[in-house]
Amino acid sequence: MGNSYQEKDSLSYNEVKQYLASTGGYNTKQYSSTNISKVKQEIHDKARKAPRE
Repeated sequence: MGNSYQEKDSLSYNEVKQYLASTGGYNTKQYSSTNISKVKQEIHDKARKAPRE
């Protein structure tokens, strides 16, 4: 087996940095546990609470 990122269960911090640098951040969703809907809702809620000028 090669040293492919897809063959590993986890990556070291430096391997992640190298992978992101080499891909520009594309096709990284599989490595993220971020709940996108929750983040969008938090941003929306924060924007509504911000004072308007």
